[in-house]
Amino acid sequence: MNNQRGFSLIEVLAATAMMTAAIVMSMHAVDLISAGQSRTYNMAKAQNIGSQLMEQLLSVYSNDGKLTAGAHAQQYDRNGYPASATNPAIFTANWTVKFDTPIGKIMQIQLQVTWVENGHPHIITFQTYRQA
Repeated sequence: MNNQRGFSLIEVLAATAMMTAAIVMSMHAVDLISAGQSRTYNMAKAQNIGSQLMEQLLSVYSNDGKLTAGAHAQQYDRNGYPASATNPAIFTANWTVKFDTPIGKIMQIQLQVTWVENGHPHIITFQTYRQA
């Protein structure tokens, strides 16, 4: 009668390999979820920055410095506040103001919020018109 108990070396190695694969896949899934959350956060923050800036541009008087013809820029930190020496810029809002486009006494405002994430540039674009 052969009544041996325990596992063979092959069984232990196979179980170890399966556990290692499960752990590695779990770690990869956590990395993907984290990257997705970061991307979603940045996209939502860029959308908020663009919406708020466009509202500001629509609410100021036509002679405000932000509405002079040409290109303008403003940088923002990770939380959507204007960038400073202690809070570095993550997002850049670039807007262009054109007068008499498409018709006289109308200004066109084109706004882009850009940021770089994992070496890839991202852009959200806004456009509106208002009376000059």
